[in-house]
Amino acid sequence: ATLLSVGTNKLIALLSGAEGIAVMGLYRSLGNWLSGTLSLGYGTLFLQRMSVSRSREGSDGIIQTAALVLCLQALALALLSLFAAEPLAAFLFGSTPTAAQIVDVRIIAGMAFVNLALQTLISLLKGQTNVRAIIAVKLATSVSTFLLIVPLLRLGHRGLAWNLGSGSVIGSLAAAVCIARIYRPSFKTFSL
Repeated sequence: ATLLSVGTNKLIALLSGAEGIAVMGLYRSLGNWLSGTLSLGYGTLFLQRMSVSRSREGSDGIIQTAALVLCLQALALALLSLFAAEPLAAFLFGSTPTAAQIVDVRIIAGMAFVNLALQTLISLLKGQTNVRAIIAVKLATSVSTFLLIVPLLRLGHRGLAWNLGSGSVIGSLAAAVCIARIYRPSFKTFSL
């Protein structure tokens, strides 16, 4: 996974130059700040709760709580995208951001949510120490990020914004499938 991350960064440097690396650094910083602020340590809490859960009902409850937390995080990021994208773009790019830069900030907020979802799902998997599933998810995330970087770089700065969570989308889907197979949670809307 680390080699693929280095390879992805090398491709960004080769194909986008110093400007691409600088923009990617800004985007990563914003994405890390957003996901770090909204994670609030829930990943550790879910990991701990899942590791001591001994019953199916207990696991279902933890998974349902994680789903609710993800919904609240999505709502917070959606509100931020609607009302704070322009000030964030002004902070990143200067006092008068372009419409494209504002859209890029909104994409980064969406990718921050995907990264939060991946972190949460991996925490649920770590709770039962399912090493094979964790390795598969992390490998799927790294490989897909590496494979998607060249097509995304053709989109310019917009592609760099999408790159922040492109692999996490695949990784989150793989983690959700693993969780569904392992825990077979019963989702009920009223219980959320």
